[in-house]
Formats: sequence, structure tokens, C-alpha cells
Amino acid sequence: GGGGGGGGYTPYPPTTAGYPPSGTGGYPPPYGAPQPPYPAGGGALPYPPPYSAPTTDAYNTAAAAESASVPPSTGNSGTITEEHIRVSLVSAVGDRVRSKLREKYGDAQAEVAVLRQQKTDLERGRDKLNNMISRLNTEQNEVSKSVRVLRERESELRLLVEQTESTKHSLDIDEAVTTTAPLYKQLVAAYAEEQATQDAVYYLGEALRRSVIDLDTYLRHVRSLSRKQYQLRATMTICRQKANLPG
Repeated sequence: GGGGGGGGYTPYPPTTAGYPPSGTGGYPPPYGAPQPPYPAGGGALPYPPPYSAPTTDAYNTAAAAESASVPPSTGNSGTITEEHIRVSLVSAVGDRVRSKLREKYGDAQAEVAVLRQQKTDLERGRDKLNNMISRLNTEQNEVSKSVRVLRERESELRLLVEQTESTKHSLDIDEAVTTTAPLYKQLVAAYAEEQATQDAVYYLGEALRRSVIDLDTYLRHVRSLSRKQYQLRATMTICRQKANLPG
């Protein structure tokens, strides 16, 4: 029956190769099976060989070359570099130098202030000395003038002494004060009594100061003596006017 059924159709050609033909390539083999090499020829370039992972030595060599070519990082990576150390040292030295400079400057300013104060004191002392020298020069000139005058007066006195000694005449003090006219006698007497009254008033004041007499006694005697002194001075004034003497 089978043979009769098969005789009505054209049978499939015999299978000599898998589909698709080997000349055009077939489906890829199952996963894990070895792949056949691509055919060479036909002028087509072959694909590059499959990528192979680098070895550990090659990775270390490339990393060393990259780290040598990249400059040290100054970012906040947490690593202290030579640049950080250098900047820190420069900053510390700068701060210390500035501190020393400020200290030296303060000391220099204090010394300058002291020197200025001493200069002011010295200038003030110089002015005082100049004033004293000027005053001393003035006084020296006055003293020199006085000495010159005194020497002139001394020469005059010596001349008078020599004249007196040459006369060989003894001078009587009583005769020197004895007047030749009653008006002059009255004038001399009034003057002597007025001087005595003035001395009495002075000694009464000393007695009051030493509590020898009381105030009432002092005032009573001083009142009487002052009245008498006034009268004597008036008498002397009239006598001078009568005698045409200078007042």
C-alpha cells in the first residue's frame, strides 16, 4: 500500500549534505560546540582573533607607567604630598618670621618713644640752661657796672679822706649838728622828736605781740603818739618852707 501511494508523487532527492549547503554555510553549531574556521579565499579579510584578557604583569606595568606620567594630585584626596609639606613649612616659617618682626618692631617703637621723650627733656633742659645763661650774663653786666661805679665812689672817698687828713682838723659831732639859726634848731629838734616817736610806736607793737601789754594800753599810747607825730611832721614841713629847703 505504501508503495502504491508513493508511486503517485515525485520523491525528495536524496540528502547528501545538511541544509544549507556547506558552500554557503549552515546554522551555527550548538552552544559550546567547537566552531569551524571561516573559509579562506574569495578575497575577504579574516576577522581578528578573539580578545584575550591581559595578564597581571602587563596590568602592573601599565599602571606604573600611568602613575609615573601623571603629576602628584593636590586635591582633597587625603594623601600628604611633598607639595603640602613644603607649603606647610613655608607658612610656618612665614608666621614665625612675622611674629619676630612684630616683636622687633614693637621693641624698636618703644625705644624710639623713650628716645623721643629723652630728646624732649633734653631740649627743655637746654632751653632752661639758655635762659639761665642769658640771665647770668645780664646779672654779670649789672654787677660789672656796679663794680665800676663802686670803684669810682671808692676813689672819691679816698680823695675826701686824704683831704680831711691833710687839714688835720678834728671834727666835733656836736658842732656838726648845732644850728646857727633858731629856725634850723626848731627843725632839727622836731625831726629828732618825730624819729623818737616812731621808735616808741614800733616798740609798743613789739610789746603787744609778745603779750607784755594788752590791746587797750597799746591803742591808748599809740593814739597819743600818733597825734604828737602828726604835729611834729607838720612843724617840720612849715620850717622847711620858711627856710626854703627842699621838701
